[in-house]
Amino acid sequence: MAHLQLGLLIAIVIAVNPLAIDPARSLSPPVLSPIALERTDPEILFNQGRVNDAIAVLKNLTRQGGLAPRATAWRNLAFLYTKTGQLPLAQDAINQGLAIAQEVTAQPQQLTLTSDLQAVQAQLYTATGQLENAVELNAAIAANYKQLGDLEKQLHATLNQANALQSLGLYKQALKVMAHATSELQTGEDSPIKVQVLRQLGDVWRGVGNLQQSQLALIASLEIAQELNLSAEPAETLVSLAKTSRLQGSVNQAYRYYQQAIKSTPSPTLAIQGRLGQMELLVDAGELITARKLLPALIEDLSTLSLSQGSIHSHLALGRILIKSDLTPDITTISQLFTTAYDQAQQLGDRSAQSTAIGLLGQLYEQHQQYDEALTLTQQALVLAQGDLVSPISYQWQWQLGRIYRDQNNRTESIRAYRQAVDSLQTLRSDLVAISADLQYSFREEVEPVYRELVSLLLAPEATQADLIQAREVLELLQLAELDNFFRDACLEVKPVQVDNIDPTAAIIYPIILDDRVEVVVALPGRELINYSAPIPKARIELTILKLKRNLASGRTRGLLQDAENMYDWLIKPIATELKTQGIKTLVIIPDGSLRNIPLSALYDGEKFLIQHHSVVVAPSLQLIEPQALNNQNVQLLTAGLTEARQGFSALPNVGEELRQINAKIPGVTLLNQEFTESRLTQNLQDQNFQIVHLATHGEFSSQAKDTYLLTWDDRININELSALFNQDQKQVEPIELLVLSACKTAVGDSRAALGLAGVAVRAGARSTLASLWYVSDEATSLLMTNFTPTLPPAR
Repeated sequence: MAHLQLGLLIAIVIAVNPLAIDPARSLSPPVLSPIALERTDPEILFNQGRVNDAIAVLKNLTRQGGLAPRATAWRNLAFLYTKTGQLPLAQDAINQGLAIAQEVTAQPQQLTLTSDLQAVQAQLYTATGQLENAVELNAAIAANYKQLGDLEKQLHATLNQANALQSLGLYKQALKVMAHATSELQTGEDSPIKVQVLRQLGDVWRGVGNLQQSQLALIASLEIAQELNLSAEPAETLVSLAKTSRLQGSVNQAYRYYQQAIKSTPSPTLAIQGRLGQMELLVDAGELITARKLLPALIEDLSTLSLSQGSIHSHLALGRILIKSDLTPDITTISQLFTTAYDQAQQLGDRSAQSTAIGLLGQLYEQHQQYDEALTLTQQALVLAQGDLVSPISYQWQWQLGRIYRDQNNRTESIRAYRQAVDSLQTLRSDLVAISADLQYSFREEVEPVYRELVSLLLAPEATQADLIQAREVLELLQLAELDNFFRDACLEVKPVQVDNIDPTAAIIYPIILDDRVEVVVALPGRELINYSAPIPKARIELTILKLKRNLASGRTRGLLQDAENMYDWLIKPIATELKTQGIKTLVIIPDGSLRNIPLSALYDGEKFLIQHHSVVVAPSLQLIEPQALNNQNVQLLTAGLTEARQGFSALPNVGEELRQINAKIPGVTLLNQEFTESRLTQNLQDQNFQIVHLATHGEFSSQAKDTYLLTWDDRININELSALFNQDQKQVEPIELLVLSACKTAVGDSRAALGLAGVAVRAGARSTLASLWYVSDEATSLLMTNFTPTLPPAR
C-alpha cells in the first residue's frame, strides 16, 4: 500500500499551496565516510559515545596514507567537530580537507571528496544560521551527486536544501525542491532515504493543512521503515504522526503515537520530543495535575542532552509550554530554560535561536509586569532577529515591544512598534500563511491581534486625522490578511481604490469589533475620515449578531427587530444624519469578523430597514475589487443548476423554472442536471466571456477553504479550483460582473463561515456576488431570483 500512496502523493505535491517543513531537521550525510583503517575504527568509538577517542584516531589518520583517505579523514573530523559544537575547528577541518581534495587528479574521485566535505560545510552553515549559503551549497552538492549517480547522497542534499529554504520562509521554492525529491524516488526500491522523504512530505502536507494527505504519507513512511527493520526512523515518523493526529482532533491517538515513539527510539532527544508532545496534549486538555507530575523528570533529562539543535529546541519547547500554562509558578525554572537555550545557541552561533530564547524570556518578564527588563530583552531579541534576510520572528518582537510600550502608557512608541510589526507581516505576506502547524502557528492568536491592537491604539479619543487614515489602511490590510490565511496563499492582487473614484454618492464604512468596544471609520467623498465608537463588549456584539442571524434564518420576528435596531444604533445611527445631508445613496460596508454572517441591509432604525434608505454593498476589501458600472449591452449569461437530489443533498425542483424564467429575460447558455458537470462548466467558461454567471446549486461556505464548495452533478468544486474554473489563469478579457449562488448556506456553528463566501467571490474574480447565507425555501428563492433579474436586450 505504501508504494501506491507514494505515486499519488508525487502526482499532487507539485500543485499544493506553499508548504512548511520542520526547520529543526537537517538530514545528515552518512555519519562517517569509509576510510582504510589500521587499528581502531572511529565510527565504533563514536557510536560508543567515545567522541574524543574517535577525534584522536581521525587526527592521526589525517597524516597517513594517500590523498583520498586523508581528505576523508578531515571530512569525518569536521563532522564530529560540528556534532560536538566545536565549530571553528570544524571549519578548519573542512578547509584542510578541501585543499587536499583539490590535489586528487581523478575527476570523479575529486568531485566525490569535494562534495562530501561540502555536505559537512552545508551542515555547518545551517547550524550557524547561514541559511542562504546552506541553500546555495546544498543545491550545488545535489547536482554533483546526481552527476556521480549517487541518488542517496543527492536526496540528502536536496532535503537539506528544502529545510534551509523553509527556515528562510521561502516555502514555494521549498515545495519545488520537495517535488523533485519525491519524483526521484517514484520508481526506486524501498530504502531509508525513501522513509525520510515520505516523512518530510507528510510534514509538508500537515504544514499546509491537508491532514489526510499528511497521514497517508506518514503511514507509508512508517510501513517502509518497519519493513526494512530500521532502528531510528520509525520513532521519528511516529512523532510526526502524533502531530498530524493532534491537528485532526484525535488526541488519544496522538498520545499513543508519542508513547510508541518514546519506547522505540534510541535517541534521548527524540524521546524528550515525544514527552514534550504528551505534556502539551495534557495541558491543552486541562490535565494539569498529570502534566505537572511529568515536569521534574523532563527538566532533569533536558540537562543531560549534549549541545545540539535538538537540545536548544527542546528547551525552547518546554519553556513555551510553561509560559502559556499554570504548570509552575516558578519564574526561575522557566527563565533557566530560556537562558540555557540562549547559551547553547550562542555556542553554535545560531542567531535565530538566540533571538527566540531571549525574546521568550522578555515575554516571561512582560507577563509578570517587569516591563523595564522585558523591554531590554525584547529589543535585544529584535536586533538578533533582524540579522536574517527573512525572519518570521521579527514581527513577534516588534509586536511584543508594542504591547510593553502600551502597558507603560507610551502611546507614540507603542504605535511605532505595532506599525513596524504590521510592515514586517506585509513583507512576509507571501510566505507567512504557510508557517508549519508544527510550530503551533495560529493566525487568530499570532497575527490577527497585531492588526486589531494597532487599530485600537490608533482609534483612541485623541486620534488625529493621520491616525484615522492609518487605521483605515490597517483595516484593509487585516481584511487582506484574513483572506490570505483562508486560502493559505498570498496570491491576491491588491488594487488600492479611493472612495471618490468609485462613486461621489457612496460612503465606505469600516466597522471593527474590538474586545471592549466597536469602532467605525467612515469615508465620505471629499471629506476627512469620521470615527465613532460604541462601548459595547465583544461578547454582547457577537451574541446580538448570532441571535439576529438565527431569527432571520428561521423567520421568527420576536426579538429580531430589537437586535436589528441595536446593530443599527451601534454601526449607522451616529452618521445617519450626515449621510442624508450629503445625499449618500450607496453604503459600501467592509464588515469585520462575524458581521459578515448577517445581511447588513437588514439593520433597522425603528421604522425602516437600512436597504430602504440606501443601496447596500458588502465588500471583502476595496483593494480586491475594481468597481465599475455594469454595461447592459451585449450581456452574456451562463446559468447552471440541479433539480435532482445528488450526493446526499435534497432535490431543488424549482431550479428548472428559475433558470427558464431568467433565460426568458436574458437569453444565454444553460447547464441543467447531467449537463452541469465541472468539465462542462469549465469548458463553457473558457470558450466564452460571460458577464453574469448564475449557479442554482447546493454549496457551503466555511472559514476553512477545504470545507467550502459548490455542488455539481458529478462532483464538488472546492475553493482552490475556482480560479481555474472561472478562467482567471487564462486572464479572460472581461471579468464576471455578477456571480449568483442561489442555494448555498454558511456552515453551522462557524462564526467566520461567511469568509468562505468572500473567498468564492474573490477566487471567481467577480465584481459583484449575490448569495444566500442560509438555506431558503426553494420556491421562494426561485421567485426572488426571477424578479431580481432585469430584462435585457439579447447579446449581439
